[in-house]
Amino acid sequence: MVFMMPGRLAAAFVTMTLLIILLFTIQFAHCAAGGEAAQNMSAEEWLSKGYVYEEMGNSRAAIRAYTQAIKMNPEYADAYSNRGISYTELEEFRTAIRDFNRAIHLNSGEAKYYFNRGIAYGKCEEYHLAMVDFDKAISINRQYAAAYFWLGIIQSMHGDAKIGREKVKVSARLGYERAQTYLKTREVRWN
Repeated sequence: MVFMMPGRLAAAFVTMTLLIILLFTIQFAHCAAGGEAAQNMSAEEWLSKGYVYEEMGNSRAAIRAYTQAIKMNPEYADAYSNRGISYTELEEFRTAIRDFNRAIHLNSGEAKYYFNRGIAYGKCEEYHLAMVDFDKAISINRQYAAAYFWLGIIQSMHGDAKIGREKVKVSARLGYERAQTYLKTREVRWN
């Protein structure tokens, strides 16, 4: 059986087929060159690549990129922290906490490392440890609105609700929209 196609349709089919072949050829060449280029990437470039993957919602690819950054520079605290965030996204909280611990070991003066670990502890329902980390993030950076918010939320549910509400109000005054929305829905004034 022979399949017959009108002239214009046949020309369009051939054109599409050639375009697909061309795209695959370009993609293959790009991948081959990418492997060579990847060998020459710096730790900072791997970190940036991981961030792009994470923004695209591809946490597994982000983890691979952050791991490459760590291989290039085993003392790269941001790479450990970012990889921990990706593991948190994948709900691999214990692995995430190990990465945040390493980032904190390398740079104990960075508030976001404690904040990120606090989020992971909260997801593990280890609320006391989460509150300790949010408190530490705030002690490093008094303007860390998100840390006030999450400290307040956890404190409200698993501690002193009045103190927790005050922490959320501080977060709202610092301009954290999530805190402002939270308080508005509960008809609580913060300013």
